Amino acid sequence: MVEKCKYDTCLANVPRNQRKYNSKTLVLHPTAEEFRSFSGCVESLERKGAHLVSGIAKIVPPSGWHPRPRRKNDYRDVDHKEIKTPVEEIIIPGGYHQTYLKVNKEYETSLKVSEFRTIALSEAMCNPVPQASVEETVQKYWDDFELLSLVQSEEGIESENYKSAIYGADVEGSIYEDGVAECNVGNLQTILDLLSQTQVKIPGVNTCYLYFGMWRTTFPWHAEDVDLYSINYLHYGAPKFWYAVSSEYADRFERVAGQMFPDQSKKCNAFLRHKNYQIHPDILRKYNIPFETMIQYPGEVIITFPRGYHMGFNMGYNCAESTNFALDRWIDYGKNATTCSCSSKGVSINMTCFMEEYRPNEVEPWKNYWYTASTKPIIAPSKSLTENRLQSRPSREPKVWMKAYNLRRFDVDKLWSDHAIDFQNEMKFNEYRGLYSPYCAICQYFWPDPLLSENTDVPERSARAATDTLFTKQNDRKPEQDYYLSNFEIKQYERSLIQCTSCKVVVHKACYPCGVFDGGHCDRSAWKCLRCQEPNQLVREAASCHLCKLRGGALIPAKKGRDDGGFVHIVCALANRRTWFPDPSTKTLAITMAPKKQNSDPIDCPLTQEYLSATSEFFSESLFECDMCGKLGEGLVTCIKCDEDRPSLYHATCARAAGLILQRRDWPILTTLVCEHDLNAFSQNSQEMFADLCVNDEVIAWIDDGAQVLKGVVTSVSSTKCCAVEFMDSSSSCDVSPGDITACACKLTCEKGNGHVTGARVFVAWEDGRQYGGYFHGMADVKRYTIRIGENTLEMARDELYGPNDYIPPKVVEKYRPPKPERDGENVPPCKKSRMI
Repeated sequence: MVEKCKYDTCLANVPRNQRKYNSKTLVLHPTAEEFRSFSGCVESLERKGAHLVSGIAKIVPPSGWHPRPRRKNDYRDVDHKEIKTPVEEIIIPGGYHQTYLKVNKEYETSLKVSEFRTIALSEAMCNPVPQASVEETVQKYWDDFELLSLVQSEEGIESENYKSAIYGADVEGSIYEDGVAECNVGNLQTILDLLSQTQVKIPGVNTCYLYFGMWRTTFPWHAEDVDLYSINYLHYGAPKFWYAVSSEYADRFERVAGQMFPDQSKKCNAFLRHKNYQIHPDILRKYNIPFETMIQYPGEVIITFPRGYHMGFNMGYNCAESTNFALDRWIDYGKNATTCSCSSKGVSINMTCFMEEYRPNEVEPWKNYWYTASTKPIIAPSKSLTENRLQSRPSREPKVWMKAYNLRRFDVDKLWSDHAIDFQNEMKFNEYRGLYSPYCAICQYFWPDPLLSENTDVPERSARAATDTLFTKQNDRKPEQDYYLSNFEIKQYERSLIQCTSCKVVVHKACYPCGVFDGGHCDRSAWKCLRCQEPNQLVREAASCHLCKLRGGALIPAKKGRDDGGFVHIVCALANRRTWFPDPSTKTLAITMAPKKQNSDPIDCPLTQEYLSATSEFFSESLFECDMCGKLGEGLVTCIKCDEDRPSLYHATCARAAGLILQRRDWPILTTLVCEHDLNAFSQNSQEMFADLCVNDEVIAWIDDGAQVLKGVVTSVSSTKCCAVEFMDSSSSCDVSPGDITACACKLTCEKGNGHVTGARVFVAWEDGRQYGGYFHGMADVKRYTIRIGENTLEMARDELYGPNDYIPPKVVEKYRPPKPERDGENVPPCKKSRMI
């Protein structure tokens, strides 16, 4: 609804200088000079933050301007236009109170505009309260909308008092006069003109549509196709009334819409683009989603912003003209916008020309990602988000984490935030996860599947895998206890556990804002997590992570841009490189930096450039598909070992569902992921890539990571068991002797004779006498070659040698200098284990 006295004028004949809006939606009154540049007007609105306040803004043209300077307000020529496919709007109740489905039924015949006007102004179809205030008119609209839904739900039966409104929408053409330069809907001169230059015509997108409305005709909630900007100029007639949600709150709006229409959300990720689904603003208030309103009078322009959701209705007979346009900021929305693929009317734009013209530095990685081979999602929605992405890698089977899904202990589908709320299902999920060591809903993400032993009850204490440095995200260089593993008894580093009495999530007191420090006291029988302390029941039970879109798990309040009404998984906040904890000691809030394309308010970010740039900013800044679920997300976790052009990308929670684990690293990486393709270093052993060498073969030896490149001869071949270890400084070694692993987190597994667990934390004794922490990444029988170089011998791996039939890279040729015979091998270093960055 509209607050009382928000608009204090009546609808009839409101002079321009008496129009009062009292809305936060910005209104621009450009001078005649300023109005000559339409793009300049929009940019001026955005500099004032119009796109952050509302999904729309208004431009009031300067006095004296008219789109038809010769005819002015004489629109009699429009009467002869034909509305080829007018539609009757059938309103059906949705699955929840105050939600509706608008079905467009093609009218029995085409109509001339004059015929449409006669129907619209008839007693049965006209605005019944033309002299009412705006507030009263809006109230009447929603009252009629509710009654219509009840009447028409009875097999489409109409009553005499509530007939279906008829909308003359999507009529191709423009009624501007030729030669109008300013704000010409048919010639806005923005970068979207690049489509026309490449001979691409998309009706209504880069061409004009006319809309002939009558009382109650509605355009339901939607954002523009491909998240474009749009312009709507009201030529004549009754006003339009608009509701709008800023792009700052678009994520939460979409999740609530998915909850209201779960069946439609499952079928199409972009179902709101269908323009069939109506949600009463009261629902947005209940979910604390801010929205703004605006009334549009004849002669005024409404602008919608990228990903700015809007809906509205006509207050009587009128005529408007509309199209889409684009500014540079849109490109970062359009290059990976979610599009509808289930309808023949779905709009998509090939962004290649825009990327080449305006994002030349990004076009190659963008093409490599979207148009080359990628991982097939495991639990992808029924419709793939991007039909043009190849699906060449084999799909992977869910691991231990997914067992409960198969056993149907709970419904995994209902954990997605765009599905109907089921708090009981979420409790079952949390209870189930809370019975697996290390029990903490954060630390479990750092624990390999084989170590997730099931218990019948939640113990009082368990080993902590997360560390305080992960929360600070700062290079404090202070020595820190390794809670995950030590040479001492692991119980020495256990931490207290606590379980929420409401949602049943289990956490370490040191990993979650429990209100007490480890060793302190609290009533375990009454403790509730921060999410369950939220007083608004709807917000509490609908809570989900704004980064991964999943419910369940350890959630805390979150802020992104201006939206401070969301939640985030602590583990997702740890893994996301653009998220930080303002107070890492209390962990009561996580803040995520809004993407640059959102042009949000500037914010003091404590994250250093060294930390932010430790991984590719390209993958942190843009939307990409999660290789597990197929849903789009920003700041997905990348595999540290993958090809930089196309790494594996996951939501932190999805990676765990695929059986993958997060791993810790030293500053500035801190938290990373190793995908299943790289978790076992011997799964694609270099020995399979190169032919075996034989005794007396001449080789070129790549010594100490290229410090020396010398010629030698193979004198013997042996086989030995070697372990691969990824160290905390991101270096790695594939020739660690099993005996050099002095401690491991999989001690019990090893004692049973099952060997080390891939992904388990280990400590390795090195040749400098120190012990280094790392992660076990596999073991295999590796061939070792004894190489004679002059009078010295070295034992080397196959991938350090270039044999008679091998391709020798240019960098090896460049470094290789045949030594003088008398000095050959003089400075060869002693044989030692290799360790590579």
